Amino acid sequence: MEKTPHHNEQETMTKAERDTQVLARLGKKSVLEIEALIQLNNPDYVPQRWEGTLLFWATVTIAVLINTVFGQLLPAIETFMLIVHVLGFFAILIPLVYVGFPHLEDPSHVLMFASQMAPKKASAHDVFTVFENGGGYPTQTASFFVGLIGTVFAMFGCDSAVHMAEEVKNADVTVPWSMLVTTLLNGAFGWAIVLATVFVTIDVEAVLASPTGALGYPYMQIFYDSVGSKGGATGMTVIILLMTVCGTIAALATSSRLIWAFARDRGLPFWRHVSKVST
Repeated sequence: MEKTPHHNEQETMTKAERDTQVLARLGKKSVLEIEALIQLNNPDYVPQRWEGTLLFWATVTIAVLINTVFGQLLPAIETFMLIVHVLGFFAILIPLVYVGFPHLEDPSHVLMFASQMAPKKASAHDVFTVFENGGGYPTQTASFFVGLIGTVFAMFGCDSAVHMAEEVKNADVTVPWSMLVTTLLNGAFGWAIVLATVFVTIDVEAVLASPTGALGYPYMQIFYDSVGSKGGATGMTVIILLMTVCGTIAALATSSRLIWAFARDRGLPFWRHVSKVST
C-alpha cells in the first residue's frame, strides 16, 4: 500500500522522537560514565544529583555548540570519531587480553607464566556453555532473549546516515553502503570485545558489586582487574567516554535534521522559523 503524506509525517516524527530520546540517553550515559570513572579513582566519592545535572547539560551544550556555532567543523569531527573508534578498539582490546603477560627475555618461561595466569582467565568451556540468569526469569531462554537488548542497543544507530541523506553526495549509493559497512564493522568489533571481556571476567558477582558496577558500569572494574592499574583502566575508559560524547553530538545532528524535515512539511508549531536554513 502506498504511503500517504500523513503516514510519512507520522514516520518522520516517530524517528525524530526516537533520536531525541537517544540524545538524552547518551547525555545521561556520559554523566554516569564520568561519575563511575571518578568512583574508580576515588572510592570515597559519592555522586550528587546536582553534579549529574550540571554534567548532563555540559555534555548537551557541547553537542549543541558543535552542531550550530561550529557546524562547519562537523565533518572533520565525525572523521575524528571514526579514527578514534577504530584505533580505540585496538587500544582497549590489546591491553585487555595481553597486559597480564610480562615480556620475558627467556622464552622458556612463557609456559610457566601462562600456567600461572591461566586461573585468571575463564576457560572456553565456561565462556561458551555457562549461562547466567541473574534477572531471575522463569527460564534460561527468556533470560537469553532479554539479554539481547543490550546487543541491539550497541548496534543501534546504523540508520543515522539516512537522516543525513540530503547532505550526502551520491546518497542513493553512499548511504546504503554506509549502513552496511557500519553494521559489519561494529558487529565484528563488538563480537571481539565481548569475547575478550567474558574471558577475563572470572567472578561476575564481584564485578557487579564493585563501586563502578553499582553505578551500572562494571566494565571499568573489569579493565582495572585485567591491567592492574587505575591509570591504565582510566585511559581505556576515557576512550569509551569520548565515543559516548561523540555519539551525543551525532545524535543531535541526526535528530535536528528530522525535526527540520518535519517542520518543512509544516508538521510543527512555528514551522516557518524552524524550517529556515542559514547559509
